[in-house]
Amino acid sequence: MGLLDKMDNKIKTFGSKQQESSEISSINKKIKEEEAKINLSTSDIGEFYWNEYAEGKFTPTGDSLGLFKGIEDSLKLIEGYNKDIESRRNIGEEERRRIDEETRNIEEQKRKDAEVRRKAAEVERLRKEREGSK
Repeated sequence: MGLLDKMDNKIKTFGSKQQESSEISSINKKIKEEEAKINLSTSDIGEFYWNEYAEGKFTPTGDSLGLFKGIEDSLKLIEGYNKDIESRRNIGEEERRRIDEETRNIEEQKRKDAEVRRKAAEVERLRKEREGSK
């Protein structure tokens, strides 16, 4: 086998591998698309039966009973967590209102103190003027 024959063989082998890889990728893409359809359908089936169960139209049995009860428990926990969030928000809002009120009170006191100092300085100035004119 000559050098050209070996190169031709390598090129054909490379081309074959490329084509194989491309076709396998294409098939894998189709598999992923079908798996996505299955996942969506499974989710839709689950949602259908959950809604039926929630409306009292379906009674789970066997192993599925635990799954439905688990969902109920999780929903109750989520409801409690949402109440915790609302409570924390209310506490935060009240805390911020209190901080704002304290800040307003401090600023008002500073204004009053400044006014007292200004008046005291004015009284002192007037006193010195009187002493100087005597």
